[in-house]
Amino acid sequence: MPYWSKLPCNYHSLTPLCDGPTFALKSGDIGFYVELSDDGSFKFEHTVIIGRSNNWLVHSNKVRGVYTSNLNKFRKAVFFRFNGMSGVAEGASALAHHWSRGHYHSGDSAFEETTHQVVGFSSAHWKGFRAANAALGMSAFGPGARARLAKYRKRENIAPKNTICSEMVILAYQLIVGIEEECYGFINLDAKHTLPATLALYLNNNPYWSLIGRGGR
Repeated sequence: MPYWSKLPCNYHSLTPLCDGPTFALKSGDIGFYVELSDDGSFKFEHTVIIGRSNNWLVHSNKVRGVYTSNLNKFRKAVFFRFNGMSGVAEGASALAHHWSRGHYHSGDSAFEETTHQVVGFSSAHWKGFRAANAALGMSAFGPGARARLAKYRKRENIAPKNTICSEMVILAYQLIVGIEEECYGFINLDAKHTLPATLALYLNNNPYWSLIGRGGR
């Protein structure tokens, strides 16, 4: 599914999840920054997972790798929630935090609460290579994806070395459960070859996930 694909709904018809400083979000909710069109349809640009606090996000981008930031209530975004086994979403959120190199506030050049765990965006000389490579290959979960998960599980820190945004979120759920069943929270996609829009369509069509609403106005 290309990044420009759209869900069959209008952005403004979705439930607002922000009321002043309060966000109706939970740890482990998956969000997508979107580009809004005049007709209310939207395109997917970036994937995030809600962190330990309902106003924190965990990202991966080519500048900082995996990091956390504050949730911007003005950022246009849509959010999905896992409706399966309790504790899974919180576990995926915690694992994503474990991969983070620290917390970043917009306008602040320094990271805070830096951990020893650092997961980058790409080890290639061209930072966009990994994102471009995500589109080259099938997003269906198969032997290659299974082998990569086995490799990550053998590492002391249970972590990939580099991830794009959608890959990071998928791996957090896949590695926290370790059981290839969607009802346990396993996202049945090849994380390395899944773009944000592909993940969004998967979640939208999955009975264990719900599109709960939108972020920005």
